[in-house]
Formats: sequence, structure tokens, C-alpha cells
Amino acid sequence: MYDNVLVTTDGTDGAVPHAVDLADSFDSKLHALYVFDPSSADVLSEGDRAEAIGSMEAAGGEATSRVAQTAGERGIDVAQAVREGVPHETVLGYASEKGVDIVALRNPASGASSAGDLSLRVVRLSEVPVLTVPDSGFDGYDSIVVPTDGSDEASDAAEHAVAFAEEYDATVHAVYVVKSGIYDYKDSPRSIVGMLKEAGENATDEVVALADEAGVDSTKTVVKGTPYDEILRRSDETDADLIAMGKHGRHAEANSLLGSTTERVLRQSDVPVLSVE
Repeated sequence: MYDNVLVTTDGTDGAVPHAVDLADSFDSKLHALYVFDPSSADVLSEGDRAEAIGSMEAAGGEATSRVAQTAGERGIDVAQAVREGVPHETVLGYASEKGVDIVALRNPASGASSAGDLSLRVVRLSEVPVLTVPDSGFDGYDSIVVPTDGSDEASDAAEHAVAFAEEYDATVHAVYVVKSGIYDYKDSPRSIVGMLKEAGENATDEVVALADEAGVDSTKTVVKGTPYDEILRRSDETDADLIAMGKHGRHAEANSLLGSTTERVLRQSDVPVLSVE
């Protein structure tokens, strides 16, 4: 499924162990990319600016070399690149140029504002799945939560989740959340509630069927509440190692680059999140 895996490195571990293991598991080529923005040195004198940019390039070479060494020990084909430019544009440009199938980078919840800004921009604009990873180490993927609302993007995310589950012998947990406000209207016709529950059953059944076809264990849950809260709650309940979800829900605004539920999960999740277009 993934022939080319891209990991952006800033010199910290972050997403590197995840990307290395993905490349190993899927027999992929790993691309280690370090991006620096030369405009940060524009306030310096010409000589100092040249020295600063040289230091950035050297730091990038060291960071990508560490990734290459780690991957090389596992026999993974690695490409290293140090590039300058606007970070998110450079990452996306590299991904398009190299035919990357999945991008891995640090989670916006990691506490580093620059990393968070880069992650969210890449997730919003990427045409391929993006795995955002907190700085919490890597122990594989045993439990994967898959939020679904029956949309095409949710179905695509489920396919990626099942592919992960096949490789890592993980359990897929499908969850459908009915917004609590629907239930709170006292004059809401009972038939509407029934229709929503039925939609939830159908959507989660689709994920379960996909898992069954792949020989992957799965569970399903339909709950009432605030979507991002319930997704994060389900992640805690299942001791999830990954949340795989579509970038937009069924009711997302047409001009939205990232659904509000997905963005809130990205910002608050303490486990990796796979966002799928």
C-alpha cells in the first residue's frame, strides 16, 4: 500500500520510529527530509546569515543521517534530503515530486508551536495520508480506533486502518458518534433518532465487514455525545495506539480544508493520528 514513506525530521525522534517501522513493514522506500526556512536569518548581516544557513544545512545533514543509519540497520532503502523553503510547502512539494504515499511528522499536540503549525498545514493540504505522531515513543499498533460517519473519506480511512491492522495484527474499533444535541431536542421525532442510530449501525458495519474480509479483529460502537470527545474517550477505553480518520466528515463545509472534529482530535490526541483525504 505504501511504496514511499516520507518522514520529516527536526533532529528529535518524533515520528522517526513510526516511519522506519512502517517502511520496514510495508517494504517501502523511506525518505528522510529536513526542511529549514532561510528567511529566519534575514535579519542577520550577510556574513552571519551565510554562517547561520550553513549551520542549518549541517543540522539537517546530521538529522537525516541519523534516520538513515537507523533505517539502514533494518535493510531499508533510504533517501536523504535537506531543503530550504517555506516548511509546509517544501514538505508537500517533496511528497509530490517523489510520489510519496504517506507522510509522517510530529503531532501538533507535541507542545512545539512550530511543529504543530507545520503538522496542521501539511494535514490540511496533503493529498496523501498524514500520520501525526506525539513524542511518546513507539511500541507498534495493537489497537486502532476508526471514527466513521459513513462518508467516503471515513471509508478510505478505514481501508488504511485495516491495512495497518493486517501488518501489525491489531484490532480495529469502529465508532460512530451521534451529536448529543440531536437527542436533546425534546420535540425531536423518535423516527429521526432511530434513523441516526441505524445510520451509525450501517457505517460501523461497513468497517467491521472490511476488517472481517481482511481477517482482522474488530469491534463496533454507536454512541451519543460530542464527536471529538467521544473519539478520544474511545481511544482511551481501547488503549489505542492509533486513530485513523477522514479529514472531513459528511457534514463538513465545502470550502473547509480540515474538519473541526479532525482538527480537535489532532490537537488533543496523545496517540498518533492518521488523517486521510
